Amino acid sequence: MKSRCLRLHQTGHKLLDQIWIEYNGFLAEHGKEDAVADACLQYLCNSMPDWDEFVIGAIDAEEAERYARITGLHKHLRWEAPCFGVDLDHLRRTGGRYLDTLSRNTRHQINRCYRLYQQQGDVRLARPDSVEEALALFDRIGPRHLERWGSGPDQSGFANPDFVRFHRELIRFQWPDGGVDLVSLMVGDEEIASFYNLVYNQVVYFYLGGMEAETDNRLKPGLLGHSLCIEDYRHHGFHYYDFMGGDERYKSNLGHLHRHLVQISLQRARFKLKLEDVARRARNRWIREAGDGHER
Repeated sequence: MKSRCLRLHQTGHKLLDQIWIEYNGFLAEHGKEDAVADACLQYLCNSMPDWDEFVIGAIDAEEAERYARITGLHKHLRWEAPCFGVDLDHLRRTGGRYLDTLSRNTRHQINRCYRLYQQQGDVRLARPDSVEEALALFDRIGPRHLERWGSGPDQSGFANPDFVRFHRELIRFQWPDGGVDLVSLMVGDEEIASFYNLVYNQVVYFYLGGMEAETDNRLKPGLLGHSLCIEDYRHHGFHYYDFMGGDERYKSNLGHLHRHLVQISLQRARFKLKLEDVARRARNRWIREAGDGHER
């Protein structure tokens, strides 16, 4: 169904929005976030009557609940995902190694992978020395990311020129001031994994990476690379390593659940939206019942 939508920091055009903002919210002076959000929501609801839905995301699930309470509007959940991360401050306080906080199986996989790669050459992290090198590293991630996620419209952003152009400009603008960090995992002279991270207030947000596709399943460049990056950031005084939204197994193996992200639609009491909600509930109930019948 068509509806008149407002969107927070998004356009409604899928390709332009593929940069996918996480921890979205109203821009506000530090310490006044709630007051600004409340004022904006009240204004949108009371002074702008000509919209049907306000789409907000991805935001913290608790914040989404607060927005719904403030507006009194129906909250339709469009997307949700857990967030995993590593508390680097806690690691420093306890004095322990990061690997010691992981399960025995995950620790074994990382240590075995490290030993196997060490047989091929020195294992180390490397960073670019200039904006040009940073851009070249980002470009090298592209083919590996496409190979891993595919080139369809809902798959790798590297198939989308707008996505690539945006992040190249972001790197050009933010890399000199430390707002982004690009890291390579090297084995000898060979780059086997690359990581593109956003950095704000000494918190590292893993955005994407490109890993070598290994035929030996004992070689896990992603797991090894993340573990080395986490130790490196811990050593350099960063507060947190955030894998951001996603339920991929490596995130839950390497980090701890710390919040949920959601994208919601705050909906006015429009008949068509109520009808759509009834139809959606009926469809979901039919799917559940069909699944139960299949299991029986």
